[in-house]
Amino acid sequence: MFITKFLKPHEVTEINTLGNCIKVMNCEGKFRIKATLQGQPVLETDARAGFDVQTGKPFDLLVITSETDQKLELWASQHKLSYDALSTKASRATSFLAEHYGHGQQIIGYDTAQSRVTVVCDKPWWLGGEGVSKKNGIPMAANEKYIHDSAAPLSAYIDEAPAKTLNTNDMNIIEQPVHYDQHTISKINDHLVYFGGNTGTRIYDVKTNEHTTVSLNQGENIVGRMFEIDDVIYSVMHEGITEHETRLCKVVDGEVLYMPMQTPNTFIALGCDEYKGKVYIVGADRTEGTKRGKIYTADAGFPYENFTEVDTNIKTGEPLKLDKIFIDQNTGAVWVIEDSNVYKGSIALTDFVLMGEVEGIVNTDPSFMGDWAVFTAKPTAAPICSSHMVHTEYGVLSATEFFNDGSQYDITYFKDRLAVAYNVNGVYWALGETNPTKFTSFNNDVDISELATILELNNKLYVFSVNDRGVRNALVVGLEIDRDVHRAIFRAYKESY
Repeated sequence: MFITKFLKPHEVTEINTLGNCIKVMNCEGKFRIKATLQGQPVLETDARAGFDVQTGKPFDLLVITSETDQKLELWASQHKLSYDALSTKASRATSFLAEHYGHGQQIIGYDTAQSRVTVVCDKPWWLGGEGVSKKNGIPMAANEKYIHDSAAPLSAYIDEAPAKTLNTNDMNIIEQPVHYDQHTISKINDHLVYFGGNTGTRIYDVKTNEHTTVSLNQGENIVGRMFEIDDVIYSVMHEGITEHETRLCKVVDGEVLYMPMQTPNTFIALGCDEYKGKVYIVGADRTEGTKRGKIYTADAGFPYENFTEVDTNIKTGEPLKLDKIFIDQNTGAVWVIEDSNVYKGSIALTDFVLMGEVEGIVNTDPSFMGDWAVFTAKPTAAPICSSHMVHTEYGVLSATEFFNDGSQYDITYFKDRLAVAYNVNGVYWALGETNPTKFTSFNNDVDISELATILELNNKLYVFSVNDRGVRNALVVGLEIDRDVHRAIFRAYKESY
């Protein structure tokens, strides 16, 4: 008798049948089978697909348990089955497209009737099973054919994060354990944030809602931001009392560990960023009484190598100093701030073009969206935070001009089709070409003279701000995949029994 059962974890499935032959045709994993005759044991063992046994005595009951959900197909009878599905040629074929939304995702599910699947992808990808990543997957080139000779599921990793949209049903407010005086807020990795201020430097973990104080000596300053490479947190440290040394450092449990390389002591570091394991530091060179704009680079994986000096094509301004550097991690576009001038170039660092002027750009993470970069600025004359959009063709726009709905937005966040904006009236969001819609009155008494920012952390959006009573808190909103934006397309040819 051919039997099909759907097993549930740790649930007992009983099959009343008389026989002495058992053959497992298909299943998804291991299960436990016990055969009895009038309550007396005949056989008890673990079994998988292909299990085939003829018992010495007949049985009249099969008892089956599984640790996982799975579909089971087996033969139980007095007659032995010689049919072998693995030797049967496929008799059906289908073709289809599978959209991949980014990072790890299953593209082919488990199918007991599946003989094999041939797939190609329009982008480079990494082949694997559940939990596939760039580190553990098998690299495949774009349009390289892969034949999957198995009924098992197939997963793929694409080296782009999924586009996101807000889930406004998943929303709460947390008080920040970090008390900062707002000169830097930047993302270190998926769940850590660097807060830098004159009253202390801290690393905040959104998973635990706890912070670690970073110990700094007098005269030591962390330049720009902190960043993570291969699970190690780094910073660029400038000691500005005696030697004016700029060094790359590791940050371990709040302790700063100097690495054995430094820039010339005539160099004053002012900003930094990281891209693909390389550190980029901007600042001023005080040689011969002039401040010449410089960019130094270093590979964090080789700490005993010296910094490499790069002369850029930025020549305006006397004395010249480069204040900040921001790198788009998706495209490699490099944005350099020199006083109020905003320059854009490539990772070559020698092709910068002036995009426009924005006074008072602060150390918070910009948003990058195609040819747009969105910076937060806090001018000296009117110290109020506001967003400025810079485009290679359209120049500099305010948030009011960008949204074109007549509203003033102070802090904004953009990624793919998602836009989130924040002002004294609340928090707004838009998807695609739609106009912003208010979804919460969070901190409608916000102190917009204090630094605020919006960051994606731990698959949620964090709106960090300070209200007019000095309370520092964050609005936390859930994110989910935007299914209207795919990162890659898989073409599949599936053969089935």
